[in-house]
Amino acid sequence: MGSLANKVRSLIRWAVVTAAGLDTETFPVQHCAYMGKDATGVTWFPYGYHANMLAGAPTVMAAIQGLPEDRVLFGGSPFHRGATVGPLREGEVMMYQPGTSARLHFQEGGDIEMRTDEAGAMMALQSQGDVAIAANDELLVTGFTKATLWGWQSVLIVTGGTITMGCNVLDINNTGLADIQGAATVNGTLTAAAVFMVNGDNFMNHTHGSGPPVDP
Repeated sequence: MGSLANKVRSLIRWAVVTAAGLDTETFPVQHCAYMGKDATGVTWFPYGYHANMLAGAPTVMAAIQGLPEDRVLFGGSPFHRGATVGPLREGEVMMYQPGTSARLHFQEGGDIEMRTDEAGAMMALQSQGDVAIAANDELLVTGFTKATLWGWQSVLIVTGGTITMGCNVLDINNTGLADIQGAATVNGTLTAAAVFMVNGDNFMNHTHGSGPPVDP
């Protein structure tokens, strides 16, 4: 019984990642260390998730069917979980990049925050098809330096409430039609290079500041 228990215990161990992987193989492999020994293992995450773990990340290492050459690493990052937003409230969920402030936070009450506080970092939302952003109440677009909306064919922003764009300069660069339907407030300078409709009025080739449209 003792030998069986020891064998079972040896199948699962704590390990620490010692180096990030190249992440180029079909099965991602990373180096780890346990009990003073060096090893490698295939990293394993829930379906649809993947990560290239930083050195120092703790993992649970399992030997599949008891074979040491079939090690699997289940990674975690408990040391970084409160580095940016503090303890989570009951029922909250957060996805984050360890070592930075980049995160997707499903908050109490149904709010969702997608954020990064790293200087010079970029948050990109790209699609070869359509990108739909819908707000039943308020859609707020804020650029402390500059906010740019690009549309190769058209830019359509529709809201049943208020659209507020707060920035020093807002450039609408589109080759087709930019159409805003509803109450729209621009705090700063708005420049439209092509057809730009606001509630049926065309702002094309006009620069709009705090007053009515003015010819540039």
